[in-house]
Amino acid sequence: MADETTKELSGDDLLRVLLQRVDQMFVQQQRLYDQQQQLFAQQQEMNARLIKVEAFVDERVYDTRPKLDLIYKEIADVRTNDLPAIRQEIADLKQNELAVLQQRVDEISVEGRRHGRLLKALHDDIMNERIERVELDERVELLERKAA
Repeated sequence: MADETTKELSGDDLLRVLLQRVDQMFVQQQRLYDQQQQLFAQQQEMNARLIKVEAFVDERVYDTRPKLDLIYKEIADVRTNDLPAIRQEIADLKQNELAVLQQRVDEISVEGRRHGRLLKALHDDIMNERIERVELDERVELLERKAA
């Protein structure tokens, strides 16, 4: 504080300037203290809210954890006990379905061969009738020529 303005001041003036500066520092310190108190109050409020949230989360975990454990256990039981049996049933159904389909294919093949034989017999009959008809037509023509 040994600058030019303080060198020219008298003792009372210097004391007054010092008191003003002390007052300013006190006011500034009081503001900082008030801000600190506000921050502390906000921190307390946040801590209280955090405690409430943690309590809510703990309660939900406490309520849902046994349910989740039961669900996990049921899933594990299904995987170990039911799933192999279900897979076996599916495999058996596929095997049975394949057997039924193969049997149906065999039946259709037998039926197809039988129909094929019938068609061949009908074809042969038709061809024989055509031959006979052609022969009859030729005889009719021959008779018509002779008659003419």
